[in-house]
Amino acid sequence: MCRMPLCFIVFIMFLAALAAGSASQALGAAESGIARAKGHGKVSFQGSGTISVDGDGVLYVNESSEVEAVGRFNFFEDEVDGQRVYIIQKDATTVSIMGSDMHISFSGANISFIAEGRGEMLVAGYGVYLNGLSFGIWSSEGTRIRLGN
Repeated sequence: MCRMPLCFIVFIMFLAALAAGSASQALGAAESGIARAKGHGKVSFQGSGTISVDGDGVLYVNESSEVEAVGRFNFFEDEVDGQRVYIIQKDATTVSIMGSDMHISFSGANISFIAEGRGEMLVAGYGVYLNGLSFGIWSSEGTRIRLGN
């Protein structure tokens, strides 16, 4: 006789805990997101947050972003756009970029690109991406990936 109300109360508590967890995840997703891309071609990011990039290719970073590059790379300023340009080599260089108004582009091969924050990432070429629970394949025309709100 007492079992049914107890089971019902436990079930309601379980549903409440589940809903609270979903709500907190939804709030976190609205604030920022994380996306990963691996492949060959071009990856661009515009927004705010932290970027980690590795690969063989050329990295363009706008002036307002903070860049930390470790390893073997060549660096020069682009006189036309005022961007910083890094020529990096896979397995020899790790680049971390932080900022609030970033414009980043990496073209090359063996790309490993991780963006955490808010903004939009564009992947074009051949590869795969993971955005939250969404998984996809790059298109040659370009695939847009939205991070955060």
